[in-house]
Amino acid sequence: MPTEIQVRNSNWQDAGFDQTYFTDRGFTVNSEQVTGTRRRFTLNEDLADEEKDELSADLFNDLLLIETDVPQGGETQGTAKQRYKRVIDRCTRKRIRRGFEFPAASGDMYPLAIDSQVRFHRMFTQRAGLTYPVRILQQDNTGGVNIAGQAQMNNFFDAMSAQMDLIENEGVTAKGDIQTAANKAAARAEAVTWLELPGHCSALVNQLGP
Repeated sequence: MPTEIQVRNSNWQDAGFDQTYFTDRGFTVNSEQVTGTRRRFTLNEDLADEEKDELSADLFNDLLLIETDVPQGGETQGTAKQRYKRVIDRCTRKRIRRGFEFPAASGDMYPLAIDSQVRFHRMFTQRAGLTYPVRILQQDNTGGVNIAGQAQMNNFFDAMSAQMDLIENEGVTAKGDIQTAANKAAARAEAVTWLELPGHCSALVNQLGP
């Protein structure tokens, strides 16, 4: 079912955000409505509670930063680095939402949402007792793969695990480079370089701020 996100309308207006706040993160806005002091967005995506909490936390932090930004008294190097690392985390979650490809170079994408990972892991651990073929739907439900046996199940699970490891490890490395940068400008440059890598999140560069 669609996911509903609510914010205080005055904060949203003061921040100068629009629907691209969500679309840049890989979500599709189905509707937007202002009621009293609240602004409500309905997203097409059915987010798990943990994913919704992460998005809400990002939104809260961004609105807070807008209200207490540099003109209000300055920003320490440490605070700036934390801000840049949160953008890296957003990109990591966006890349996870894109899913993983199976088989390689096929263009067929399968979900990496938490509930999907749990389901695939359960299938993998029970692979010896499954009745094959096992049908697994693609992320957009337009097709799928018929897993013929344990060997192909191993390959499917390995592809999922490899993509998760790649995405998470790259995010950790990027945040480490930001943390060890000599100053705020160098930290921001590290974040920009990483976000603009192929397949990453160049659209999020404007979320880094100063």
